[in-house]
Amino acid sequence: MSEPDDNEPEPRDRLTWALVWGMGIIGVIVVIVWLGMILFIR
Repeated sequence: MSEPDDNEPEPRDRLTWALVWGMGIIGVIVVIVWLGMILFIR
């Protein structure tokens, strides 16, 4: 356990996780919309 901060995540860590989740959700939505457009055009 070289990182004791794991038990108490810092605000910076929470911000990073929020950004990661936000980017992931946006990416999924973009992919779904993109596939929907391709199927719709065809």
